[in-house]
Amino acid sequence: MSCCTWRQHDTPESGGHNVTFASTPRDPPEDDKSASSINRKVSNSSAVSESDAWKGDAVKREALSNLDNIDPLNRIVALMSLEQVSQKDDQHMICMVCTLRSDDDHRVRRALMSTLCKMCNRGDERGVAAATACLKDNHCSVRCSAVKTLRVIAHSGDQRVIEGLTACLDDLETRVVDVALAAICDLAPPNDPQSIRCVSDLLYHEDESLHDLARIALTHIQTVSSTN
Repeated sequence: MSCCTWRQHDTPESGGHNVTFASTPRDPPEDDKSASSINRKVSNSSAVSESDAWKGDAVKREALSNLDNIDPLNRIVALMSLEQVSQKDDQHMICMVCTLRSDDDHRVRRALMSTLCKMCNRGDERGVAAATACLKDNHCSVRCSAVKTLRVIAHSGDQRVIEGLTACLDDLETRVVDVALAAICDLAPPNDPQSIRCVSDLLYHEDESLHDLARIALTHIQTVSSTN
């Protein structure tokens, strides 16, 4: 890895060329002092800015190289680093991190969901596709994270997302059903037949705690429908 060293050179003051036979050296005019001071500040600011840019690039390059590190914890750290140094909606970075949606370690897949929440704008196609795919993950915590991610980055009324979320209402894990209901309330279009039908089925669920949640969700959907 190459290393860049920044050197700061003092800008010579541009005083007049007349020779003055004074017993002591004459100070430069105030205007020259101000100009010299400004030049030095601009030079320092530019050096710091460019140095920070190189530092950010170095961190980004290292994080990208660790996305396929053999240690899953290093892959998670790489995701956390990229979400900090990357600009929001950086499609190149989003494309790179989405390769981890099929990672062997469920902790990495779960961390990816968190990263997508921070890197993606609402409606981002890559992010939505990755999160939707993880709705069928074999690990409960990943499915929960995928639902929460879609709630953040998916557009309201996206039928593909709605279909995935309503399918989650049949999940064997109650906590997945819980977060799916919340996401459906936020994203389902008013009076959406599929959402109403699937949520209504929960009124007969064996888990009584879901009865109340389903009733609240139906009330919300119908309220939204009547106010639009």
